[in-house]
Amino acid sequence: MKFILFILIMFMSLSVQADPIKYNLININHTSESYKNTGIVDIHFKGAFSSLMKRYPDTTARLEQLDLFDEYPSRVLELPEEFVAEFNPHREDIEKNLLPLSVLVDGKKEPMKLSLKSMQVEENKTDPRQVYINIYYKTQLPEGSIVDFSYDKNLGDSFVSLTINSVATDSATVAVPESSYKGYWSKSPSDKVSFKIDGNKEGMPFFDVVSQYIDSGIAHIVPMGLDHILFIIGIFLFSLSFRPLLLQVTMFTVAHTITLGMAMNGMVSVDPLIVEPLIALSIAYIAIENIFLSNISRHRLLLIFVFGLLHGLGFASVLSEFGMPSDQFVTALISFNIGVEIAQVGILLACYFLLGKLFGHRSWYRKVIVIPISLVIGLVALYWVYDRVDIGYLIQLL
Repeated sequence: MKFILFILIMFMSLSVQADPIKYNLININHTSESYKNTGIVDIHFKGAFSSLMKRYPDTTARLEQLDLFDEYPSRVLELPEEFVAEFNPHREDIEKNLLPLSVLVDGKKEPMKLSLKSMQVEENKTDPRQVYINIYYKTQLPEGSIVDFSYDKNLGDSFVSLTINSVATDSATVAVPESSYKGYWSKSPSDKVSFKIDGNKEGMPFFDVVSQYIDSGIAHIVPMGLDHILFIIGIFLFSLSFRPLLLQVTMFTVAHTITLGMAMNGMVSVDPLIVEPLIALSIAYIAIENIFLSNISRHRLLLIFVFGLLHGLGFASVLSEFGMPSDQFVTALISFNIGVEIAQVGILLACYFLLGKLFGHRSWYRKVIVIPISLVIGLVALYWVYDRVDIGYLIQLL
């Protein structure tokens, strides 16, 4: 019983601590012709506004004194210039020390000299509780420079990419046709990310694409995708029999693969403000049905397929932020999906060994394991529905 209580407390703890912005996006970008003429390279940092506040506690205290944290984060979006201006005293530090970038020229390595162009706040459409901060830099690099990004525990996990476009573009992360794109994770001091800056378009090696996007797929589920984790656990709890589990997982996998591919190919687009609450609602439904039903039915399989379509759209919103190499689009897409499946299988195996194998043969398994955990999952999911619904946005739609 203590073990069950531990599981319930763990779920509740995770639900409180869940934060969708768990990584930074750092993109180094330029156009071939412009770079060869000027040597100018643009750098775009995108991360959590709250992380920048934690870096400068004096600014946070000043904002609190001005009551600018009332109704956070809506106040940030209503008064973006006022919030950004509060970081002006730290402009030099943001310019020199925020990004752990260095450059190697003629065998000599030194910190990259960045010029801060602008800072902007951006709404996080997948979670109204959070706000992004976009910081734009520029620098001038000699042709053939080697740019290194070193892991910084204060900055946290980052996805670092290089985009070289044939023509100018407003996009900082998504490669346009006739461009080259490379992207790598930096999650620990052992992750060394380096790019050669010479204006020449050169795509990622095939196996780099496979490894990085499998890693991205896994990371999107474990540890970033608590909602998807709870959905898979909900599927597992329905039945320990192999056939019902296989049918449910298959329907979910086929469905999210379809919408992920369609969304990334631009064939379908649904606003995350609609998708995210519906994903939470799908988790609640599965959990509640676990409590009242014990036999698989066609309608559950159909609903899991529909819910899988929603989850695929959620996967696509994350993958589109990373960006994808246009010359290896299919490879990256398949690799990401493989990563998602690896994570899902891992969750199912963990559930089997921690719950099914240990307690599945007990007469009280459903009463003590399935129903209480499903109840907690359902309550957490219903809270997410409430938390993710933007009433103002829904009123606009109506």
